[in-house]
Amino acid sequence: MLHIILIKGHDRLSKGARSYNGISEYELYGRVFPVTLQHLSKYNCKVHMEERNPRFDYKPINNRIKSIRALDPNARIVTFEGHFNSFYKVALGCEMLALESDPASFESADIFTDHFSNMMNIKERHKTQKADGVKGLDTDDRGASCLGIIRGADERMLFECAFLNTENPDSVSIIGSDTSIINYGLVIARCLVNTYNLQSQEQDPSMLVNALKSKIDRLESKLEKIRLLVA
Repeated sequence: MLHIILIKGHDRLSKGARSYNGISEYELYGRVFPVTLQHLSKYNCKVHMEERNPRFDYKPINNRIKSIRALDPNARIVTFEGHFNSFYKVALGCEMLALESDPASFESADIFTDHFSNMMNIKERHKTQKADGVKGLDTDDRGASCLGIIRGADERMLFECAFLNTENPDSVSIIGSDTSIINYGLVIARCLVNTYNLQSQEQDPSMLVNALKSKIDRLESKLEKIRLLVA
């Protein structure tokens, strides 16, 4: 079973950068991830939402991983931490951070950013022969500590959706309105569905109708047999 742990960037005391309309990284994913979690609940995976403690304490995330492993030693566990970029002048594009030493995360990050870029019309940064939209980190690079501190996960990714500190086409599409924020949460879910080839657990309505028709046909057949016996 795939387990996805959604991690709100930063924490309740250190809330990270602020967007052009005053939303912090921590606050944004407090609104986005519940939407993502609700949508993914329809699929064949388990989704958890966590946040780190102040002072860069990832104990809640690592404890969640331990509890999952205790119940299902063969679980595939993915951590997905949400952030956004900030720069002193207008900049565009999305990127996923992954460790160079972690090829599984790197591959999933590449697939995710491809889908995200297509769905949101936000370009991918760091286009290379190896991957588009993925910034490969060595253990001592900035941002690598957020990934390296997580223990026991099969894949670890940190997502920077865009540069939201200035008003630009990317930022407006993500946080321009309440509807944009909800849509962003849905897009993350859909990208995860596509990245991990998740299957919906909800039955197709047409399948339910066909199944009901089949039951009715069987009942009518039984009734006909009873009529013949009675006659």
